[in-house]
Amino acid sequence: MLGSDFGSLEHSDCCEFNIFVFLMFYQPLCFQILERLVSYILVITDTPIRRNVIVILHAELEQNAMDALIKLVIISDWSYNQSLTSVSVPLLATGDMVDGGYVNSELQVNSQAEHQVELVGRVKADIHWQTKDEHAYSIDTFVIDWEAKTVTCPQGQTTKYWKPAKDANRNDIIVIRFSRPGCRDCESRSRCTRAKKESRSLTLRPQAQHEAIQKARKEQKTPQWKERYNKRAGIEGTISQGVRGFGLRQARYIGLAKTHLQNTLTAAAINIARIDDWLTGTPLAKTRTSRFKAMEARAA
Repeated sequence: MLGSDFGSLEHSDCCEFNIFVFLMFYQPLCFQILERLVSYILVITDTPIRRNVIVILHAELEQNAMDALIKLVIISDWSYNQSLTSVSVPLLATGDMVDGGYVNSELQVNSQAEHQVELVGRVKADIHWQTKDEHAYSIDTFVIDWEAKTVTCPQGQTTKYWKPAKDANRNDIIVIRFSRPGCRDCESRSRCTRAKKESRSLTLRPQAQHEAIQKARKEQKTPQWKERYNKRAGIEGTISQGVRGFGLRQARYIGLAKTHLQNTLTAAAINIARIDDWLTGTPLAKTRTSRFKAMEARAA
């Protein structure tokens, strides 16, 4: 199936050839290897902000009630000859496996609230020095009272300086700042800030976004999350197969309709190759080991 134009999303056409590939092996082969087949294509006309791609994709799938069937999605940008993929297995049940470029606090909250879709991807780590020192006071050691709009530090000092603002990307943030006298005389100042004169300050996202990002950072450190996210490797493998074996990286023709046809036939070709590999028992390719990693293993 092919998604519609990115700008209008007015239609969603069926590709009889790709559906035929599914129906050829419908009982019971189709369901056994469905997770390895490309089943949806979304073509866009230009390169949007990455988070907008996910919003459009979720809305498109929800509108067409495709969540029960979708396994692997190819999103193609014909204007810039670029392709990228996202996976849903199925979409509304287990979440959308995406890479880190498609995960941020706003998108996590909105995807869940508007489409009941959990974004499963590695969020950016907190890079502040306090998170690298187990004795330092990182942001999760502060007590935030969202209703009273106050923040209390680990040493018990409470600040009422709570100022809504915008960051460089025009995202909503909240600036928190503690009093200079309180921070200056604190015996734990070295564990909290390295500023010579200024007091400790914090930058928060709105409550729902802040809590979502903090939860995600904790979860992605667990073995359960890592095992779940291992499915992303199959998506990266599909990108590699499509680019290296089927010319997916570059649009051969100009125009949305022709690119629509190219991408649909490419997806069908990938599916046929994967069905053939499955029937003939061809093993999956192993992840390539870099030369540096190979040297490291030999040295050990």
